Parts: sequence; C-alpha cells; structure tokens
Amino acid sequence: MNKTRSALLAIGAFLLTNLKWVLGLLKFSKFGTTLLSMALSLGAYAMFYGWKFAAALVYLIFVHEMGHVIAARQKGIATSPAVFIPFAGAFIAMKDHPRDASTEAYLAYGGPLAGMLAFLPALPLYWWTQDPFWALVIYLGALLNLFNLLPVSPLDGGRIVSVLSTKIWLIGLIGLGAMLFARPGPIMV
Repeated sequence: MNKTRSALLAIGAFLLTNLKWVLGLLKFSKFGTTLLSMALSLGAYAMFYGWKFAAALVYLIFVHEMGHVIAARQKGIATSPAVFIPFAGAFIAMKDHPRDASTEAYLAYGGPLAGMLAFLPALPLYWWTQDPFWALVIYLGALLNLFNLLPVSPLDGGRIVSVLSTKIWLIGLIGLGAMLFARPGPIMV
C-alpha cells in the first residue's frame, strides 16, 4: 500500500513539475476541467482501493454524467463540463433551467439510464472469465445507479418524482434513513 501510494505521488509530482504545459493546455480545452478532476478522482480512489477499482468507479460515474449531458443536449439545455469530486461522485451544472417538470425528469433519468447501460459489458466478461472483479463492476454499477434513483432530492430519483409531487420525497427520506440505519457510512449521511 505504501509503495503504491509513494509511486502515485512520485508520478503526480513529476507530471506537475515537468508537464506544466499539459495543465495549461487542459485548462483552455473544452474538456480540461473534466479530465483534470477525473484524474484527481482516479488517483484518490487508487490510493485507497487500487487502480482497477478506481478505473471502474470513475468509468461508471463518467458514463452516468454523460447520460445527463446527452439528455440535456436532446432538450436543448446547455451544461457545464462534468466535474468529479473524489469520494462524492461528479456533477454537471445546467446553464439554462428546464422549461417544465417533465424536462427536468428527462434530464435526471438520463444519468441512471446510461449508468445502467455502462456496466452491461461486464456481464459477459464475468460469465466468460469468472473474475470477481467483473462481478464487482456489475454490483457497483447497479448500486450507484439504483441508489441514485431514491426519490429524495438532490438525487436523480428526487428530481424525477418531483414531476408527480415533492411529497414523495418523504418516502425517499424514510428509505434513506432505513439504509443509513442498516449500513451506516459517510456517503449515506
């Protein structure tokens, strides 16, 4: 663990000191914010969980966020680039507000739909190889996206059910409370 952490820190220090021009280029590119924040998240997750887990998690989060971006483009709503936050996920910001509640629900549904599709390639890989890593990718992808569909704001499920009534958020809060009681953790809070 210490060797891996030291190697990652050494690589990061080398890149920061010798490749300043890359950072400058990324800063002015359309996807610079996404790539930099994605790299930071990848490094942070890799330090604690290993690079394979980190790559799978960042991939799943990226596809989820791109689902929101695609849905927003389909509805003509401009968004910011995706920004990754280590140990919290990622987000996009809408530059325009949705015209109505059904458009808001459509945008919210885009992420979990793409996220569920993202882990489907892991199914045949697991069946073929029996490698537990692919089972982890399947479980993680399903968990992330199903959790995100809880009907409580600011999760996507809360944005989706707000089309019907924000009173449904109470059901989501009860479900979230039950999950927090059964499996306490910092992400649940």
